[in-house]
Amino acid sequence: MARDVDQVHREVVGVDPAVAEEVAAELRRRLEPPARPEDVRLIPDGNTNVIEARVLAQVYMGTYTQVQLDVQGHKWLAHGPADFRTQVGGTIRIQLPKSRIWLLPAE
Repeated sequence: MARDVDQVHREVVGVDPAVAEEVAAELRRRLEPPARPEDVRLIPDGNTNVIEARVLAQVYMGTYTQVQLDVQGHKWLAHGPADFRTQVGGTIRIQLPKSRIWLLPAE
């Protein structure tokens, strides 16, 4: 079952719950993609760090397919396999690998 971004980031941080809550609050505020487009898995290989996203567009780029996603009202880009196809407007599950997530300080 897909979970909300807050829940995923609390698990990803893997620190004291109070610190995780502070990070989750900051992510709710600016919800920028926490991973590079090529690191977002469009085909999850499990249930860890999985969230739902609405597909806004997909473009075949030759060696990969670029997918524009709506994640809780924020636009993210993801790169999938060249043969990845999904229904534009539909909802898919995406996975954020823990080792590839970047949490940057606010400007």
